[in-house]
Amino acid sequence: MVTEKEIRQLPIRSFADLAILAPTTSRAGTGGIITSSSSIAGGRVTGTDIRVDGVQAKNTIWGASFGRGPYSISVEAVREFEVVTNVYDVTQGRQGAGAVNVATRAGTNTTTGSLIVYNRNQDFTTKTNFLGQNITKFDNLQFGGALGGALVKDKLHYFLAYDRQQVAEPFSTLQVDNNAEWARLQVAPDSVARFLDILRRSYGLPAGQQTGTFDRGNTLNTVFSRLDWQINEAHRATFRTTFSNFLYDNSIPDRELSVLESRGDQSSREMQAMASVKSNLGGAFTNDVRLAYTNRILENEPNTRLPRGWVNVTSTLPSGGTGTNQILQFGGQRTSPELQTRSRTSSWTCCAGTATRARSRWARTIR
Repeated sequence: MVTEKEIRQLPIRSFADLAILAPTTSRAGTGGIITSSSSIAGGRVTGTDIRVDGVQAKNTIWGASFGRGPYSISVEAVREFEVVTNVYDVTQGRQGAGAVNVATRAGTNTTTGSLIVYNRNQDFTTKTNFLGQNITKFDNLQFGGALGGALVKDKLHYFLAYDRQQVAEPFSTLQVDNNAEWARLQVAPDSVARFLDILRRSYGLPAGQQTGTFDRGNTLNTVFSRLDWQINEAHRATFRTTFSNFLYDNSIPDRELSVLESRGDQSSREMQAMASVKSNLGGAFTNDVRLAYTNRILENEPNTRLPRGWVNVTSTLPSGGTGTNQILQFGGQRTSPELQTRSRTSSWTCCAGTATRARSRWARTIR
């Protein structure tokens, strides 16, 4: 288990970074699409259960990851964190490889706050990449903060956290403006020029740049709020909400050897609200009831809705030899049109349990 003190001291910037601190756990994505998925013990990401304050937080659209962006909750809002790979209690389930459990922070009688700022750009890295090419301009800025305290001393406490990440980065498609790229992609510049000319004359390819290097940005905003009410000595109520909004331009890929119109944008909005009541039933018995509502909206929007097409090309390489046959793509792409451009899912989670001497006696989950 990773405690709040350790979280504050670790150089981590996202929720998903916490998971990979555990052995056998790795960060996972899908085809270049950013997610906060974690693979445990070599299992599929759909086999990882994710729970925040005891309620399931997995993305119910495809059964994997906490959210579509790099994180869905600010690390400033995380109090404790653990990765479970065996010895599950009766409150856990719906996983095949392991579980990720998160406990969020609550306010106290003392008002506290924090600010975080992270920035990385081309001035803080090498001048060239592993291919010897010059590093193009990029910028990764993350900032946010947290504030917690008491509205009514010993009775009503609050905690708020906000986190924003904005990234500007280049990406390239069918870029063959030097011999290194020409040899790597095995497509000659004159083949690309003829390809574009035919598409514009005969297939209505939009004017403007369709190959080379482009600027791309992604923006993520997360908001966390929690309210704790000490009703009396025996009962304590908690109300918690999380919200994230993720936008990523030209992020849906298909083939590397394609024109710009064969890509697409993605956006994701996710919200979860939870209410819980913890009760001391006397003696060694306690009871915990939780009710959560989750709503997610995913939008994948292709740059064009035209059918996709391919052209087979064999080019002469800079060395004078003949390259292997390559497929150049134009039109739409397989990933975005096959997904609904507007996917919406909502779910309710309800669970209750009674424990004695910290040992769970029963638990029930209704979905």
